[in-house]
Amino acid sequence: MRSDIDSLMRNRNIDTLIVAGNPGSSTDFLYLTGPVKVTGGYVVKKQGEKPFIVCGLMERDEASKSGLPVKLYSDFNYEKIFGETKNSFEASAKFIFSILSSQRCGRKVALYGNAPIPYTAALLEYLKKNPDFEFVFEGEESVFSAARVTKDENEIALIKEVGRKAQEVYQEVVDYLSSCKEKKGVLYKGRSPVTIGDVKTLIKNFSEELNINIGKEDIIFAQGRDSAVPHSRGESEEVIR
Repeated sequence: MRSDIDSLMRNRNIDTLIVAGNPGSSTDFLYLTGPVKVTGGYVVKKQGEKPFIVCGLMERDEASKSGLPVKLYSDFNYEKIFGETKNSFEASAKFIFSILSSQRCGRKVALYGNAPIPYTAALLEYLKKNPDFEFVFEGEESVFSAARVTKDENEIALIKEVGRKAQEVYQEVVDYLSSCKEKKGVLYKGRSPVTIGDVKTLIKNFSEELNINIGKEDIIFAQGRDSAVPHSRGESEEVIR
């Protein structure tokens, strides 16, 4: 449960959690913020305090929909740091130091995100140079994975709600395909043959109407042999037989 995060941090002597990325690239970011539509930033969680989001000015209003406090890059000298520091890895490290120092985040910091390994390795080299902080990268038994083991009543209700909405999406697809006409073994809507891509678009659009955050590339809708291949996304250009 999210309510377990503080006790997990205390047990591990972690002062602050900082998650880089966005809700689409990092499940840990999503876990703290919910499905807010920000393209990038940081979520910072100090032990015993509510998390806050750090993002660009253009995304301030979207980030605020999370219900969490929002701080801007400019609050931490982003332009000055990146303008004066030629190495982007060093600049990123200095920016993280600026956030942690100004917010009195303590010494031991657990860093999360979903960045390429070369980027993470290079960033870590610069993070290690600051003796004021000790950075840790947790493995499978992270604070977040431990917190997710159990669910509170609100989280259970959300899971049930998403399940109900998924059933609605399924039924919408069934109704749509049932309304199509067959011509020589192919489904048509009016004069046009229906493709896998058409159905994926239907799924994505109807999901968004129900406030389900989903990318078209994540949708699995396949036919024939592909339907027997686990996690085959299906071929969008194929007509539906």
